[in-house]
Amino acid sequence: MPGWSMEDSAGAKKLKEIRNNILSRPGGTKIPAISDDLVYVLSVDATVGPDLPVGIASLAKILHPEIDIDPDLVYKEYLEFLDVSWPEGRSFVYPKI
Repeated sequence: MPGWSMEDSAGAKKLKEIRNNILSRPGGTKIPAISDDLVYVLSVDATVGPDLPVGIASLAKILHPEIDIDPDLVYKEYLEFLDVSWPEGRSFVYPKI
């Protein structure tokens, strides 16, 4: 499972594999998100528990790219509030927003 529990390279690799699988499905180019290269994969880790703030901020940025929000900054501030160290290089979304 990508996210907090994996090394960055493994997490990013898994998210990329999932995205590539979606993009390569037959007939996929008929779907606007695929033909416009707007497919993002969000780690399940970012949808529950202590990683939820990064998931919510990431979904907000994906669905509304015009808003001024930085999911990494939101997450970093949240972890500082909890007095938890920042997990350098973690991948919760692929491709990077």
